[in-house]
Amino acid sequence: MGPCEGRVGPNLPWVPDMGARDPCWPLESPWSLPSRTEPPCASAELCQERVDSRVEEVAIYDIEEQLHTRDTSPAALQRFLLAIPLACLAALQRGEDTLAPRCCKDTMMARIVEIMEDSPPPLVLADCLNAACSLSTLQPPLRAQLLSPLLTAAVGQTVSGDWQQEPIHTQQFIRALPYDLQALLASLLAESPDTARLQLIMEHLSPWLESRLPQERARALGSTTALLGVATTLPGFDNSADWPRMGHHVAQLGLFISDPSEDVSRLAREGVHSLYQLLLHHRGLNIHQAEDLWCRHYYKERWVLAHSNSVRVGEVFGQLFTAEQENCFLDKALLAARSPLRRPSQAGLVLAHALHGQAHQLLEYMPALLPGGPHAPLSPWVSQEIMEDSPPPLVLADCLNAACSLSTLQPPLRAQLLSPLLTAAVGQTVSGDWQQEPIHTQQFIRALPYDLQALLASLLAESPDTARLQLIMEHLSPWLESRLPQERARALGSTTALLGVATTLPGFDNSADWPRMGHHVAQLGLFISDPSEDVSRLAREGVHSLYQLLLHHRGTP
Repeated sequence: MGPCEGRVGPNLPWVPDMGARDPCWPLESPWSLPSRTEPPCASAELCQERVDSRVEEVAIYDIEEQLHTRDTSPAALQRFLLAIPLACLAALQRGEDTLAPRCCKDTMMARIVEIMEDSPPPLVLADCLNAACSLSTLQPPLRAQLLSPLLTAAVGQTVSGDWQQEPIHTQQFIRALPYDLQALLASLLAESPDTARLQLIMEHLSPWLESRLPQERARALGSTTALLGVATTLPGFDNSADWPRMGHHVAQLGLFISDPSEDVSRLAREGVHSLYQLLLHHRGLNIHQAEDLWCRHYYKERWVLAHSNSVRVGEVFGQLFTAEQENCFLDKALLAARSPLRRPSQAGLVLAHALHGQAHQLLEYMPALLPGGPHAPLSPWVSQEIMEDSPPPLVLADCLNAACSLSTLQPPLRAQLLSPLLTAAVGQTVSGDWQQEPIHTQQFIRALPYDLQALLASLLAESPDTARLQLIMEHLSPWLESRLPQERARALGSTTALLGVATTLPGFDNSADWPRMGHHVAQLGLFISDPSEDVSRLAREGVHSLYQLLLHHRGTP
């Protein structure tokens, strides 16, 4: 059979033969594909200046046949996917912007989505992305019901694909997949160039930026940055609508600015800069009327420059954000600050404090957060310059978590710093009145007593002996005498939790005398008869822990 011979369809001069299979694909695989080393005659016509009318007829026939029969054989699927760009190109060359009435755009797109949802191999996925991209250039616009499934399948399959075991000859197609996805997203945005479409696409990319796999985060970041770059240069882009979730996306990209990979950091800065341009345009400003987003100073340490740029992000965007955008920014930054991983936790703290104008002080002590660095200098800043200033509850929660993390490092905290830290942490947490705070912060407020308990337990574990326990108890004791019931309850909960930790802490040195133990036993004993069952129960637990400590000190089992 010659290169242009093949099957014959009704009223068609020829249809290319797609039966030859690539020996690199196992025959039993449901996705065995024709060879891509010698393209079929129909796809080869793409290299010509104009699409031949015969080739267009073949393409339309293949599309109609697939939509009618829904043949799942690899050859039929490939004919269908390669035919769509040909048919679209032919229509555009004739000056038309639709394939109707012969082919329905939504029906073809729905079939492409079905193929992508079956986790196809990379070559088929590439054809799906290119076919969807070609269709998005035609009219009518894609129905809203199809857009979300298309984005879910295209983004999910491209970003999460693991193709390391694929044959070598397919690697060039695999390396091009992220760019195929970027082209599709840009085309979908151009189809409806407005903030609503941009928000929808960003929401499908955003979860992948949180992936635990570095390659998935990098692919999602590249697509996000490319999409935002298109939005800033797209003619006629309607940026008049509000975008409350922009704050979330700014913080999400801002967390990558301090990434150790220079490429990742650069992509993050590009994405943030594009969001900055969009926000300025929405406010009726241009980039020349705005502040410089990035630091221009030279720093020997790269991490200092990265964190300084993160500070600029919080400060500059904070001047332009609406209240909703600021809340989304803070929610994301503070969520990252609670990460058990060091780098995102640092980046989240910097972004959150930058929005309140306090990050420059944090940077002075940032060496303490680096592996192996001394952590003592950070504690007075946390206790005296932030917690003593009666910060809002979200910032206070970050202070408690930061101090708790530092207390797990060596060397132990200097004695001169321990008392100011305890005074600020206990005082601000126990006495805080946050009833008027927004609803979205209430979950953090409810967690504050537990954040304090975690900090006190960590400080006791840093130096597990009676002297440290006595010192912490002396800072809690005055609040047990408060005239406000909520303050007494918070102090009682922290006291009971601390004593419970002391009784179970491995290696706790209980050999020293504790003359003030009698005071604490009596103080807790007064709460046993409290009408509140919860208060009474906490008091009994605290007294029981003191009883265990006293028995252990006396050598009684």
